[in-house]
Amino acid sequence: LAFSGKDSNKEEFVTAGGVAWAGVDARSMQSKLVPGLFFAGELLDVDGVTGGHNFQSCWTTGMVAGRAAHAHAQELRVQCAGE
Repeated sequence: LAFSGKDSNKEEFVTAGGVAWAGVDARSMQSKLVPGLFFAGELLDVDGVTGGHNFQSCWTTGMVAGRAAHAHAQELRVQCAGE
């Protein structure tokens, strides 16, 4: 019988590796070593079956990093305006 979709052999793949969480502030996704450098998604050391888990990780860390990067840029803008 023909079928479509994923088969029972589970041919999904896993991504691994990336920036170590020890060097990232998880509240902002900002580097602990380089202020103003933000990480999201598969740049981070997150292991999981590609698909739902990795998508959610990318969306969530992207939102956190984007909001924090915006706030950081606003702070820099205020500092530059005061000089």
